[in-house]
Amino acid sequence: MSCKISVSGWQGEDRTVVIEKISKIFRMTPEKATAIMKKLDTGIPWQFDRIVSDQQGKDAKALLVSLGFRVALVPGNANSKGMGLGVNPYTEQEDFEEDEEEEEPQKIGFLASLKDKFTKKAE
Repeated sequence: MSCKISVSGWQGEDRTVVIEKISKIFRMTPEKATAIMKKLDTGIPWQFDRIVSDQQGKDAKALLVSLGFRVALVPGNANSKGMGLGVNPYTEQEDFEEDEEEEEPQKIGFLASLKDKFTKKAE
């Protein structure tokens, strides 16, 4: 099996050290890691774009949790609507490219998208 690593928040003290560590873990620039941390601060989750093995996912989760992150391992084929509730909770997630000008993020969560889906069906 395989999985994706999803991070939904961070609580900690030394942001600089954490940014440096996650840039090494996920092989990204410190600037991109900083952008991810800013998005996490506003409540927007981030998902690593590559599928990893279950063991790599478990190891990464343990390390990230020790750094203060809230982490979930999502099955690698979770983007398929045939799984679970038939809803992809990451459809509202932004791609974390380095933005020149950032807009105020829209805060819509998984539960809000479910509520929206069921109210549309009831109408």
